[in-house]
Amino acid sequence: MRHVEAHPTTEHGVQAVFTVSNSPGWVYVEALSFERAYLLLYKCVYAVCSRRNIQNVDPTEYTSLLTPRWNPGIKQHAWIRVRGGLYHGDLGQVRNMREEDGEIDVAVVPRVAYAVTARSTKRLKKQDMRPRPRRISVEDAIAEYSEDNVKFIGSGYELFGKFYEKEGFRILSLPRNAVEPVKPSIHQIASFIDAAIESIIRPRQDEVERATDNIRPERRPFTDKAIWQAGNIIVEDLVFESLLKLGDTVEIIGGGRKGMKATVINPVMNGTITLKMKERESADKTETEFVEEIGHVRAVFERGQTVTIRFGIFAGQSGIVENMAEDSYILVREHHTLAEVRKQNLLTNVVRLTSVDTSKIT
Repeated sequence: MRHVEAHPTTEHGVQAVFTVSNSPGWVYVEALSFERAYLLLYKCVYAVCSRRNIQNVDPTEYTSLLTPRWNPGIKQHAWIRVRGGLYHGDLGQVRNMREEDGEIDVAVVPRVAYAVTARSTKRLKKQDMRPRPRRISVEDAIAEYSEDNVKFIGSGYELFGKFYEKEGFRILSLPRNAVEPVKPSIHQIASFIDAAIESIIRPRQDEVERATDNIRPERRPFTDKAIWQAGNIIVEDLVFESLLKLGDTVEIIGGGRKGMKATVINPVMNGTITLKMKERESADKTETEFVEEIGHVRAVFERGQTVTIRFGIFAGQSGIVENMAEDSYILVREHHTLAEVRKQNLLTNVVRLTSVDTSKIT
């Protein structure tokens, strides 16, 4: 992103002196004339100046020169960290990028002080300096701050003149240089995952309430993949901790060894993992050790294997691998008797391979 540093001055008829980050080695001078700019730079100790290396900027380039460019890492649904202000350091998700004014609409977990109700003045003052982040649904806003301060607008609402989504996130309009792209862990976006889960659960609850003896709501699997879609969460933009252990069997899904299987002999380090593989054409079964990118490797699971889910909406649950599904997913049934499993198809869950640990249940 371009960065402009301006030093306003009226001395020598110069209005501003600044640099632009994508033009290293150049200093830009806004002056009343070429001669005024030359006289200023000629007296500057740290500038090598001659009339030949001073160039006039074409007026048609003014706008592009002073307009910051979009950081390629900042796109719709991308994760960013806010720089400056009340939300400095907070994580947010890009909702919209406005080309006309160069600003970005970002959803963040609100930092709003609790209403003054049955709370000590000392505690309230301490909190008001920087309130803790918490999602505020429209029901919460009405209950806590009264309906007079809440105004329904489109798919969200306004509270004290600030816009909030119905899921409880505050929408900030920020200049593009006030955010930086990040790749968060799944734990850091817990509030966004919770909101996505709620968006799926609520319609199903409504279906149950409308159900009759003759009409039953359709039973649909509740999967991690559904959560990612509901929350516009791109899995590749997240950081997942690798759960691969020594001795685990893996399949290589990228690179020159794609399709081959190998065994883990060293843990993950700096985004790579050390594997060993038996050479197919070797008569004496020679083993070859090599290093592979962790993104090119996925765990291999056998049907009937007991696993524990470590990440995602089913974290902490254990079950039995039923079969492999598409797109690096496996089908896991909860750890019940087979009779119970057959009766309760809704207990069939789909989880990413990166979120499953092969530890045995004790």
